[in-house]
Amino acid sequence: MLPEFFKEKYFGICQEYYNSLKAECDKCNKEGHIIVDENTYRDCECTKTFLKNKEYIKAGVSVFNFAKGSIKFSELFTEDCQERFKQLIKFVRQLKESTNIFIHSKERKDHSTAVLAGLLAVNLINVGTDTAVVLSSELIDTFFNFDRDERGWDNLCEIKVLIINGFGRENNKQLADEESFVTTRFMNFLNLRESMNNTTIIVGDLILDDLKGKYCDTITKHLVVDCLKFESSVVKKKESAIERLNKTNPEVSKIFSTNKVNPHEGEAVKQKAKTNRGRTL
Repeated sequence: MLPEFFKEKYFGICQEYYNSLKAECDKCNKEGHIIVDENTYRDCECTKTFLKNKEYIKAGVSVFNFAKGSIKFSELFTEDCQERFKQLIKFVRQLKESTNIFIHSKERKDHSTAVLAGLLAVNLINVGTDTAVVLSSELIDTFFNFDRDERGWDNLCEIKVLIINGFGRENNKQLADEESFVTTRFMNFLNLRESMNNTTIIVGDLILDDLKGKYCDTITKHLVVDCLKFESSVVKKKESAIERLNKTNPEVSKIFSTNKVNPHEGEAVKQKAKTNRGRTL
């Protein structure tokens, strides 16, 4: 489970999430419980949902990933990627020895690997695996806060499966320096976890070609050579304006036309090029 200094942030997220569940519920008058008689009440479904998902939040999983992650998974990723990821989940569940895994993108700017990080964490938590998710930037921030480091370093090292999400967004130039304080602490942290027979999974919207230059040779070598690499691939499909609106506000989308035309039929509505009537530009 996450160290206490990470949990401080997630407490506020829990409260916000629970309030939103109660506000949307039509069974308990937004109270979170249903009165049976004068002396008895029972938890409403919204409270039961919160209590179940609270464990995910406490482990660092974003609300989005357990609320809509499975839907996004089937929409975003290719069938091949989906099947490989399901096998990855089974593989990690059965791990008995220390293993390093790097989940990265096939193409630049697909911004989808966070969905995989959340789904992996949820599936591991569901079978009782000691799992936590931390942002790469937040992990590195602890290197500069020695009070937090002392209180949380052992916890982070002892978690059986630690998922470091958002790798590549740290905006810390020291990671490109072989001899820097941050590089040394980061590699010591990964090596210590490995020596304790724990699994570390690094997740980021990066392609392998982007590693060189952003990270020093030691970190690049760790990701490319010392980690098992899982490459995510997304479906190349650009949604139309009506498709996007139908997902976010289906009631409003009904007022718009859904008629489609073939590409060649659109030629007739293209704006004609204006001719230069003798003017010097």
